[in-house]
Amino acid sequence: MKRLAWTLLALMVGLAPCAGFAANADAVPGRYDLPRLGDPGGGAISPAELDEIGRQELVQLRRYDLILQDPLVTNYIRDVGHRIAAQSDSPGMNIHYYVIATPVMNSFAFPGRNVAIFTGLFTATDNENELAGVIAHETAHVTQHHMARQVADMQGMGWKELAGLLGGIILGAATGNPQVGMATIMGTQAAIIQHQINFTRHDEEEADRVGIGFMARAGYNPDGMAQMFQKFEIMSRGELKPPAFLIDHPMDTVRISDASERAHQMPKITHKDSRSYLLMRARARVLVADRVEDALAYFNGIDTSKLSETGKNAIAYGRALCLIRMNRPGKALAILTPLLDKHPDVVAYHLGVGNAELKNGETDKALATFEHTAKIFPDSLAVQVDQAQALLAANRAGDAKTVLQNAAMDNGNNPLVLHLLAEASSQAGNLGEARYYLSQYYELNGKLDAAITQIRLALDDAHPDSYEKARYRARLEDLQKARKMHKKDARNQMSWHFGVQRVPEPYGPGFLPPPPPREQ
Repeated sequence: MKRLAWTLLALMVGLAPCAGFAANADAVPGRYDLPRLGDPGGGAISPAELDEIGRQELVQLRRYDLILQDPLVTNYIRDVGHRIAAQSDSPGMNIHYYVIATPVMNSFAFPGRNVAIFTGLFTATDNENELAGVIAHETAHVTQHHMARQVADMQGMGWKELAGLLGGIILGAATGNPQVGMATIMGTQAAIIQHQINFTRHDEEEADRVGIGFMARAGYNPDGMAQMFQKFEIMSRGELKPPAFLIDHPMDTVRISDASERAHQMPKITHKDSRSYLLMRARARVLVADRVEDALAYFNGIDTSKLSETGKNAIAYGRALCLIRMNRPGKALAILTPLLDKHPDVVAYHLGVGNAELKNGETDKALATFEHTAKIFPDSLAVQVDQAQALLAANRAGDAKTVLQNAAMDNGNNPLVLHLLAEASSQAGNLGEARYYLSQYYELNGKLDAAITQIRLALDDAHPDSYEKARYRARLEDLQKARKMHKKDARNQMSWHFGVQRVPEPYGPGFLPPPPPREQ
């Protein structure tokens, strides 16, 4: 039944991609992202309806704190995803990539042109080609319109009926008993179960084939996909419970060999791991570690004698992040400062040094580091976030707000940016504005009651004849309409049971947002 839940909504598939050189598209024969099978979904469900389903699913992911709030790792995964998506027959398709903050090894695509990569899968890869195989596979699910085609194949089952079916999945997640929700699904849709599973197997095979073509044209070794499949198959041997990836993406030796054979038909491509891949893989491991001591032990246990200088530096970087989380910033600085001196073009080293200085009580020095970094990387969201948090720690709310408002120009719907704007406004003494931003943050996280509470408090604080009063009143009306629809329409309750647990909060600046402004 768990398989059905994924089948009906998420079309989950294997491994993910990373950065590397651009491939010469002419060197890779043929195009591999066909057939399209005509209009997406055959008219059974519109792109707008799929986008709405995807938006609601994204809200649920945020509601359960599953999306990683780390701009560095997220930006890396998105860069790799966009590079691979550019190799499709629809390079202008806007695909969105997210990172799920859990050590579980899995990935999936969901409606609205969305792809999610679990940090556990990211850290399980041994090289960038394996990661590229995952994202290429998931990207192919999007470019091939598999979700829309699946709904169309339900012989007239519309998107609202699909939403009702998925309501049972939420019920299972909310009660902690998946059988409760699954019983609802079985009672109404038993006739389509086996057919849907078979249809998804066809999609999986097509995504393998198409994704391998994307990989090759993007400059990755296409054998990375088969290598990742083989790795999970080996991991499952002798285990009572196979990796989550195999539970949701069953495969056999035929599928693995087919992927390998297709890869070997391509021109030979040699792709070395990028520095970004090695650094972000180490960072992700620290971010999702249940016990940071275990992550440090992992890095300390690696034999670096055969690694390249870049590989050694990535291990040192991971060790330094662990030390910051363990409140040993002095030792972290001893590692990070030489790395930054030698590689001033690496933003991760700049931010690592700045955060270690801040943790070490060297606030002025940290602020100088972030200011210098912002001049080198003016468009980096990670730099803007870390600089703003450092300014807040130094009680410079006005300066922090300026930085965040610049960040919001391109990231106005980013929950982390909105949360920090609320914190900056609160610290500056503008509680009405703080509650306005906080209401937006809660809305993005699917917490409409909390959003309404905040905007009502903002209204109470606003001057009767002010522009703010009118703006807050208009927002309250919009939120009340949204809550009414939320209660009336079951499609706003869609989610699925991930079987994952929340990740403990990592060390301070540069990771998760600060606590919300306190009520006064």
